[in-house]
Amino acid sequence: MKAMQYIFYIGACLDFVGLLVVVFSMKDILNLPAEATGIALLYIGGIFLLLAAIAGLAFWLKNKGKLLLASLVIWIPAVPFVLVAGFALLFIIHDIFK
Repeated sequence: MKAMQYIFYIGACLDFVGLLVVVFSMKDILNLPAEATGIALLYIGGIFLLLAAIAGLAFWLKNKGKLLLASLVIWIPAVPFVLVAGFALLFIIHDIFK
């Protein structure tokens, strides 16, 4: 059961990094022209709320004692992040050792 907690907290850390990326993307969107800012902020704000809701649901499930289900839920947004980071790392390694 201890390993499942580590898996849960690794997923939670990756979700937190994703939330930070979204927050820092909001800062860049504020520099756009006025007609594009509203739609872009609505889109990015929706992503932020969705990530926060998924993380909140996972922590609620963990507190209810359903650690396996909570781990699965917390890894839903973390898996694409890991895949993209892994492919970027492979691309960088391939470029270095060409």
